[in-house]
Amino acid sequence: MSEVELYPGRVSPLGLGTIPHADILEYTGLELLQRIIDNKYPAPPISFQLSFDLTEVSEGRAVFRGMPNERYLNPLGGVHGGWAATLLDSALGCAVQTLLDKGEAYTTRRLSSR
Repeated sequence: MSEVELYPGRVSPLGLGTIPHADILEYTGLELLQRIIDNKYPAPPISFQLSFDLTEVSEGRAVFRGMPNERYLNPLGGVHGGWAATLLDSALGCAVQTLLDKGEAYTTRRLSSR
């Protein structure tokens, strides 16, 4: 695998990819996410597509950093709400992931303030 720039100043040395499914049985959710931060896994492909990445995790907490560019602008020139919603969904989902035991997984069911 070759390194890839996710956004200016952030490079994934292992390129893009996903966590091996077997590792979900070996590590807790928090451990898996910390391994992403520690570059033990490649960056998730969405990190490249949307120019953001996971930078910090602790129990019940996940911090992302992103840098939107002109690819994410809406017709009026602002950052499209879908970019922000995806970043928020990723942070909330990963915060939940930090609380999971070995072998457990999650998915987003709905985006709502209710």
